[in-house]
Order: sequence, then structure tokens, then C-alpha cells
Amino acid sequence: MGDSLVALALFGSRARGDAFPDSDWDLLLIAEHLPASPLARHECLTACLPAEWRGRAAIIARTPSEFTAHLASLYLDIAIDGVMLYDRDGAVTRCLAALRSMLDRLGLYRIRRDRDLVWEWRTFPGYGWRLGWQQAREESERMNQSAVYRLKLAGGFIAEARQDIERLATIADILGMEVHIKTDDGAEEQNLTPWDLFDEAQEREALTLAEEALAIAQRLVQRLTTEGCE
Repeated sequence: MGDSLVALALFGSRARGDAFPDSDWDLLLIAEHLPASPLARHECLTACLPAEWRGRAAIIARTPSEFTAHLASLYLDIAIDGVMLYDRDGAVTRCLAALRSMLDRLGLYRIRRDRDLVWEWRTFPGYGWRLGWQQAREESERMNQSAVYRLKLAGGFIAEARQDIERLATIADILGMEVHIKTDDGAEEQNLTPWDLFDEAQEREALTLAEEALAIAQRLVQRLTTEGCE
């Protein structure tokens, strides 16, 4: 496909991990300049496959405009458990992420019933509901705004908490892994026990630093919780 390939995703039983040895490999391929004729498109894709894979790979091929023209129910399954193998500019990955978020917010989920996978509502919205790319685009915009808001919160949090964070880093350097090992095992190569290496004053200092680190960590967690920054 060369530069025409936009995205490639594995879906179905192979992606879910419940395939049989002879199960097909289901692929969603999005590419530019695909033949308009279904037969010509099939022949084009078959020619791209190694001979041993012909008949084993089931490929659904769409152009970018075809992919976004209609929200097929299959895309919901791909959003849930598809595996993105290639995404040239991340656009398809973002679309599928928006679908997952929208499904979660609407309360539409998928369960296995016997050998089938079926969709159910947590609360049925009534007849006449619609699910399309317009809703997905709105969901994507909502996610972007939420991400920007969280980044702003995180930036403000880091600026305000910089002194605490730097102090935690300093304490971590003082009470680092090397000191921790020596408090447990001593210095075996020198045949020294922890009691030989540390006196009571050093023990009190280490305890004071540990208590300070705990207080700082609790303060940071409290600030994160109250400011809603995740």
C-alpha cells in the first residue's frame, strides 16, 4: 500500500485472544486511493498479501472518507478490543478512543451471551436514539477540553508544589537505596552490621526525615484530591 496506507487494525477473535487455531485474521484497513469497485478492491488487497495468507485474512477496506461517512456497528467492537497495528497520524486511534468514551458515558456495553457478543444498555434511552460520527466528534472535543483542563490543573499544581516535590527528592537522595540496604544488611564486604554503621543520632535523623517525607506526601495527595488533578 505504501504511502496510501492510513491505518490498520486487528479485530475479532484474534484481537480478543479467544480465537481457534483456524480462525480468520480480521483486519480493518483504511487507505487512500482504493479502487471504487468492490471486485477491483478485493483483487488489489489480495495481491498485497503473501500467498500463504490469502484465504486466512478477512480484510474490510475503507477510504478515510468512507470510514467517517457512516459509523458502522463494527467500529464499536473495534473500539472495545481492536488492536491498532498502524496509524499514520493517530486520527483513527483518536476516533476509536472517542467511541470508547462515548459508549462508557452513554452506558452502552457489550457482554458475551453463550457464543455471541451482544450490546446492552445500563439504562435504555428509549426508541429513536442515534449513534453517529457527529456524536463521536463532539465526544472527542469534550475529551480534548477535559485534557486541556487537566493539563492546566497539573501545571498549576506542579508550580505550587515545586518546593514540596524538591524536598521529597532531597530526602529520597539522603535515604536512598544504598542507605536502605545498609540498614537491613550492613556492609557485608567489610563485615559490619547495621549497628556498626549507624548510631542513635543517625537513626533519629532518619526517622525525622521519613516522617517529614510522609507529611509532604500526604499534603500533596490532599492537594491533588481537592483540586481534582489526576
